[in-house]
Amino acid sequence: MTALLLTALMAAAPPAPAPPEVPSAALTKDAAPAADDDRHWYGWQTMLADVGTAGVVIVAVKLNVSGNSVAYLGAALFAGSGPAIHFSHGRNGTGLLDLLLRVGLPLGSALGLGLLTSTSSCSECFLGGAVFGLGLGVVGASILDATLLSWETIGPLAPVTPAISFYQGRDGQQHAAPALMMKF
Repeated sequence: MTALLLTALMAAAPPAPAPPEVPSAALTKDAAPAADDDRHWYGWQTMLADVGTAGVVIVAVKLNVSGNSVAYLGAALFAGSGPAIHFSHGRNGTGLLDLLLRVGLPLGSALGLGLLTSTSSCSECFLGGAVFGLGLGVVGASILDATLLSWETIGPLAPVTPAISFYQGRDGQQHAAPALMMKF
């Protein structure tokens, strides 16, 4: 009798609510990465180029030759190395912005500090301030490039799965070979 009563109560009870539907993309491993995961920093490349440029400039200072072509080479390398790295990453607009930054900031700071330090009684003060301003502008442009401009957005990477592939050799027998399978 009790079993019959329980069966009747269960049949009369309202049905349990259905669990919320989960999108199928959330159940797969191939879901898109979070927005923070698809940014890639390549500022180390511009920093390495700037360190190499600094080495060329140090050699130019050590040679201390009037009209030193090594100094011009160092300036050209500084102005062009960062934009070339941005261009190689397919970021042409950022490369042009970096070129303006690498030329404009050192020249602007050299002129500004040269004018601030110049007086009518000290003719060398303009040159000293300009050289100091040039150095500050070079360091500032390098830091701004590596920290602010050297970020790119990359798409999701194709998952790679190890696999074994079989092929028929020249001897007519089946052979196993390791392989990597990519899912696109």
